[in-house]
Amino acid sequence: MRTRFLANPNLRLNAEGRLGELTGGTLATLDAADAALWRRLQQAVELTPADEDENGRLSAFAALGWCVEAAPANLPVTRRPVLVAEPHMDDAAFSIGAHMLSLRGAYVFTLVSAIGRSNFTRSAGLPGNPLPSTCEVSALRTVESRLAAAMLAGHHLALGFEDAPLRHLRPYGLEADDPTVIARELSAIGAFVGRPPSSADVESLETLISETVDLSRYAEVWLPLGLGHTDHVATRDAWLKALSRAGTPVPTVRLYEDLPYAARVPGAAAQVLARLRAAGCRITSAQLDLGAAQEAKRRLCGVYRSQFDPQAIWQELLAATKRQGETLHTLDRLPDPDLWRPRPATAALLPASCPRTLALYALMPSGRWTEDLPALRAAYPHARIDVYAAPEAAAECARLADPRLTLSPLPDKGLDTLRLLARQNRATLGLLIGPRRWQQAARLLGLARLARVYAFASFAELVSALPAQAEDGHAQPSLDPDTAGGRP
Repeated sequence: MRTRFLANPNLRLNAEGRLGELTGGTLATLDAADAALWRRLQQAVELTPADEDENGRLSAFAALGWCVEAAPANLPVTRRPVLVAEPHMDDAAFSIGAHMLSLRGAYVFTLVSAIGRSNFTRSAGLPGNPLPSTCEVSALRTVESRLAAAMLAGHHLALGFEDAPLRHLRPYGLEADDPTVIARELSAIGAFVGRPPSSADVESLETLISETVDLSRYAEVWLPLGLGHTDHVATRDAWLKALSRAGTPVPTVRLYEDLPYAARVPGAAAQVLARLRAAGCRITSAQLDLGAAQEAKRRLCGVYRSQFDPQAIWQELLAATKRQGETLHTLDRLPDPDLWRPRPATAALLPASCPRTLALYALMPSGRWTEDLPALRAAYPHARIDVYAAPEAAAECARLADPRLTLSPLPDKGLDTLRLLARQNRATLGLLIGPRRWQQAARLLGLARLARVYAFASFAELVSALPAQAEDGHAQPSLDPDTAGGRP
């Protein structure tokens, strides 16, 4: 069986023979023979080498990540059908790629990506971003996934759900294809990514799943555990809801640990599993060391060059899998579909009869101010709110006009912030959002004790966000599995 090769869509060859990436930078200067072969490869859907010399050159291209080698075409027709749900078009390969490569002779994998529309690449926010267009980025990521499916001898389907940056920008009417907007909004987008998904997001994604996917075709469904990113949490919850309400025999359900987030947020996977067990699920776990699949997984992950520097992400993935391998958790039953019902946007720790003025300290953007401000209004309908905001938080707050809200800059220096707090004689809220919310909560509570401020609250529930003390006296993360630590 002759080998088939497919070009990585992130690379382009210019007239001078320099091979470069769409996101910028030159990889190599090709000689005449390699340049001619690359142009043939790029023009073809797939290319079968004409002789041993071409096969050797294309194999060298594949080792460098410039193209991929498709799986053999003569695999058994009786392979077990498995659906692998992923939040973004790269998460399954990063998290469970070695498993899939090792089993492709016995399993036919269909990768189903929740996110089908995206404007995010690794050049987002950089001056002169060469890939600002949502249409371009979405098409590029779809081709990347087509190559990954070819390596797995499987299939790919994108559901068309919007990526987190797009969902953040839409309520404010901001232009998603404007590079200056993306650069300015990166901090707020990061805050959005670190928040639990809204009920509307989960319901919209569940509807897409139910209308698009025929679950009766699959013997197994593999889902993300839902770690470190709002889209990962939404994907897990929407699929569990769709499976619970499918009305057909439920396939075997396995949960994979999201990489690299499982390593970035230590203990998060254990927290989710503990919550599933508390809901009555019995879980059987299996780990796979990369072993002989390590090089194949490196090449599979290298397909997604639009999102990450391939060397950097591979080193992070390799470090994570060397500690624990790739892990699959099999459920004996589905949990209640409302196990992770989203919490209210505001934890009303202050009584509704609190003073008629509140001071809100926003150290970083909310990411979801269009949801948070109405929730604050509902919790404290008669209060005037004075917002003291850091610059990036102020930019987001200023987009929504409210006659009962005043916006003032937060002092640049911590000591000045302390003095401002000390002058408060009213109920005070601290806006604690994002991957550093535990540290911010502790810092604000420390200021509160010194300044004798009445109370602090958090849109993400301050009580559950505070670090718990372990037996050794060290702070542990909250037992909330929907915490942050991710990136767009």
